[in-house]
Amino acid sequence: MFTLPICIRAPSSSGYPVSDESVSNYFEELGTQCNENDMSISTVAGIASFLAAAHETMLVSLKDIHDGEKSSEEVLGIWHQKMEGDGMGSFRVEFFKDVMKRAKEVNFRSRPLC
Repeated sequence: MFTLPICIRAPSSSGYPVSDESVSNYFEELGTQCNENDMSISTVAGIASFLAAAHETMLVSLKDIHDGEKSSEEVLGIWHQKMEGDGMGSFRVEFFKDVMKRAKEVNFRSRPLC
């Protein structure tokens, strides 16, 4: 089963896994953009934009890993290592930067709806 690990804990907090800072910042911004405590249309649109961008970016990454040659099990192993191994290094950071860029592009079309 392919999963997308995400940690939205505040970047300044301690613990494991380490915060995915760009994702945490995105959701923090969503929560404050309308100065409301409830789920505004803008907030829901931002969440939907994030989910769409995450799945779109993940699909591109998995296709790159697969390269037409690897089995599903090999792709899964490589994906897991890139996202959760090696101290959650540069691949994961760059992956979420790409997701955030795309989410903001998609969400920009729906703002402001407060």
